[in-house]
Amino acid sequence: MANKEITLFYPLINETPSYPPLGLLAISAPLLENGYQVNIINANIEDNFEERLLALSKKSLCLGISLILGNQVKSGYRVTCLIKKHLPNLPIVWGGWFPTLMYEQILQDKKIDFIIRGQGELAFLELVKSLENKEDFKKIPSLVYKKGQEIKVNEIQFIKDIKPINRKAYDLIPVERHIQKSFDGQSRILGYVSSIGCYGRCAFCCVPLTFGRNRYYALKAEQVVDDLKYLVSRFKVNRINILDFNFFIHRRRAKEILKSICEEGLNITWEANIRVDQVLHLDEELLLYMKKSGLDLLYLGAESGSNKILDLIQKDITFSDIERCNAILKKYDIRPSYSFIVGMMKEDGFKDLEKTFDLVLRLKNIHPNCLISIHHYSPWPGTYGFEMAKEHGFKPPLNLLEWTKFKTEEVVVPWTNLRYEMKVVRFFQYYLEILYPPFSTLKLVKKFKLEFVYNFLKLTTSLRIKYKFYYLDLIWGLILIYKLLKKCYKKIKYYFLFRGYHESC
Repeated sequence: MANKEITLFYPLINETPSYPPLGLLAISAPLLENGYQVNIINANIEDNFEERLLALSKKSLCLGISLILGNQVKSGYRVTCLIKKHLPNLPIVWGGWFPTLMYEQILQDKKIDFIIRGQGELAFLELVKSLENKEDFKKIPSLVYKKGQEIKVNEIQFIKDIKPINRKAYDLIPVERHIQKSFDGQSRILGYVSSIGCYGRCAFCCVPLTFGRNRYYALKAEQVVDDLKYLVSRFKVNRINILDFNFFIHRRRAKEILKSICEEGLNITWEANIRVDQVLHLDEELLLYMKKSGLDLLYLGAESGSNKILDLIQKDITFSDIERCNAILKKYDIRPSYSFIVGMMKEDGFKDLEKTFDLVLRLKNIHPNCLISIHHYSPWPGTYGFEMAKEHGFKPPLNLLEWTKFKTEEVVVPWTNLRYEMKVVRFFQYYLEILYPPFSTLKLVKKFKLEFVYNFLKLTTSLRIKYKFYYLDLIWGLILIYKLLKKCYKKIKYYFLFRGYHESC
């Protein structure tokens, strides 16, 4: 009797539970429809998963691993080594963002047999059928494989449509363990995807490389609303994080979805991604539906307060656009969360960084409730920014083992230094927190009667920023010591979390 069992593995991202591995659920759907039995193991929610993974792999036709750049490469490679040690003949298939971008380098490693580039729903099914029937692989789209010592690269084929996840696929995972809770315990949050692709051409982004440039596919509005009703009814969630790269590309579709949410009385809150320039083109009716349907958080890539840097990364917006966007969201009482990137090539000393600081303060002054997140630039393989980074002295990993040590949040680039890093940390994690403190901080100030101390710090911080005087700050020195100790603790914790990942290989 033919082996009809497939095992899929989602490597460890960090110690925090994540949303369901929707990519693996999407891959599982056509497998289930074609009579295969699918096992999904998620290292982010399962302790001591290796024993179960090994036992399931022994019964499987192949092992599929989906991963992105960062900790998942380390976790995925460790598992690959473990399985190959005990089951040397089991085919191991890598897929996801990182393998799509670095397939040739990855397949130099003898432990990995196949790579599927881009979306794997169709290609993985075809590969599984070929393995089952012992057929040739040369006609399978998007597949990279080995033939003797030669690496064969089949033409990548981007899918021409998006299908809803087969609801039977949710039975493959413990969904309850993937439901996140809000800080106040009032919200049960689940991730959902209604579209794929983005028309943006950002120099740091690899979405076009994975899903196709200028390609965008979306579920129909009726399907999206039906899916949301199903998730709310079955899993008792009351908040949805729409994980689309860009939910508002088709404004008419978005309006239909939000109007139906209101008419159906779903009674949910939700959050989504949108581009700054899209906000500028939203009509009043759509903005009102956004608020009425429960939207209370929008994620936007602002990236920089310098037009020079915005042009460099091909963001196709200006800092004035960001300010106009902020004013619109303030008017309709929608909370934005702006992400910024620091440490880009070609920054003019501290001038471009100071422009970002100034823009952040203007955004907070107009919309104090807006959120700000900061990210150090990390060159992702295959992107335009990656090539620019190499021209400016960045030396990327040379093989898969080196990529397992690559931490996207701690990339060392030659055009920044410790002074630059400290200035970034001081502004975003100290000065900004003092000038615009979260509610929890104000609560502590009131509880311990520290109003005088806080007001003094706020005054001195305002003066420091106004006159750009960042020296002789005792409080910052103490905070820095605390942060260094915390970082050391985290490194020790991660050492034990990933202990043995290289030794076992």
